[in-house]
Amino acid sequence: MKIKGQASGRSLGGFWNVLENRGEFMGAPFTGIMTLGYDAEKKKYVGNWVDSMNPFQWKYEGTVDASGRILTLDSEGMCPKTGKMSKFQQKIEIAGKDSWIFTSAMEDNGKMTQFMKIVYSRKAS
Repeated sequence: MKIKGQASGRSLGGFWNVLENRGEFMGAPFTGIMTLGYDAEKKKYVGNWVDSMNPFQWKYEGTVDASGRILTLDSEGMCPKTGKMSKFQQKIEIAGKDSWIFTSAMEDNGKMTQFMKIVYSRKAS
């Protein structure tokens, strides 16, 4: 399924990045907000995700790969198939100066299986 939407981001004091996604999902308006920051004590990136279609708050913790281009965030959330808590993994990859890619995978039979991919591109001004 393909969806179009918009995202806008901002920094809070240089500590947190806030990304707001807006669009339509399965015929209904959708808003999602992600926060990301670096926890110096944990030496990991931390954040969360909340949206208008889900009562669950996703909590993230992760690291950047050696290239500095891919942030991998681990979380736990409700499996849509079973209704039980499952492991999830989101990746944010810097694809270029004006684009990045967000993927989400869920643990299924001990293996992470990607189920979503979002390609973000900077809107020409």
